[in-house]
Amino acid sequence: MKDKRKALEIISRKLKDIPWTIYSGTAVEIFTEGKRIGRDIDIIVPPDKIDEVGKRFDVKPILETRGKEEIKIVNDYHIETEIEGIPIEFIGKTEKFIIDGEEYNPASPENSQKLFRKVIKKKYLGLELPVIPVEEILAQKMIWQRRGKWQDEKDIKLLKNQKISRKALIMAFDRWGVSKRKQKKLLKRYKGLLNM
Repeated sequence: MKDKRKALEIISRKLKDIPWTIYSGTAVEIFTEGKRIGRDIDIIVPPDKIDEVGKRFDVKPILETRGKEEIKIVNDYHIETEIEGIPIEFIGKTEKFIIDGEEYNPASPENSQKLFRKVIKKKYLGLELPVIPVEEILAQKMIWQRRGKWQDEKDIKLLKNQKISRKALIMAFDRWGVSKRKQKKLLKRYKGLLNM
């Protein structure tokens, strides 16, 4: 935890004038006050800032298309690095996600702006950190539903005691581009689990 705190201090200092937010498993870790310890730190930066982030951390962004399980990430322009021994991933531009044959585009410039307007501050490891709202984390985890080491189902269960706004969750689904039919299916599947 000490190294993670130091890594977050460095990130906060180097990105003090660039919008950034913690998401995915790291956000679950923060919302659950460490009940879920992530192996890395996941950070989103605005698409037009990823090159500047690369300069500040002396790492060249990577452009790749990759697939794991039922998820394909198309033209993902991101940075992978390590700070204080902690793996860090900065996400900037992603053309689209293809999940079980359906396309999603939450990382478009317009959707990125929508996301950054929702960022909240949470205290963790003695630091005030920008984090995406719980509904945004849930939308990602509910859509991805990765198994094994990715533990999306476990993360959803860990977040069940958080106060969740149904309206904000639907807005997060809309930002991802989830069809109304799929939204209905996901809400039905997790109805008994979520505190809405």
